[in-house]
Amino acid sequence: MILELSLIGILVSGLFILFFNVFPGGIIVPVYFSFYLSQPKRLFSTLLIAILASLIFKVISKKMILFGRRRFVFLIILSTFLSFLINFLLNDYHYGFTGYQSIGFLIPGLLANNIVKQGLLITIISLVTVSIIIFFIFKAFFYL
Repeated sequence: MILELSLIGILVSGLFILFFNVFPGGIIVPVYFSFYLSQPKRLFSTLLIAILASLIFKVISKKMILFGRRRFVFLIILSTFLSFLINFLLNDYHYGFTGYQSIGFLIPGLLANNIVKQGLLITIISLVTVSIIIFFIFKAFFYL
């Protein structure tokens, strides 16, 4: 099931990039978002981390030279740190409340990288569009 959804998601993301020349947060990010459409708190925390990482990058990039691979690595490391921080602050593991975990540690960094490249609005709209398309294609093929 997961393999099929991943393949469908990569195909849909690739076609979206081909036709519209807009990256929906990367090729694999919409696949993970379609996995977690039923858990909006995880989606929210992932988006929050990506937006925070891109804002911090904007501030730091005025003082440091960050572009290309450096920017990408910086955003991955920063989003990983922010993921750990958000997971620590917003989740109460003693009582079993873990609703605000991010979707992995690399997904927010990939998303933040595309937010920095394309802008927030374009990236979020394309991410939501492709994630919903992937979700409904998967439902149509595998739950009939």
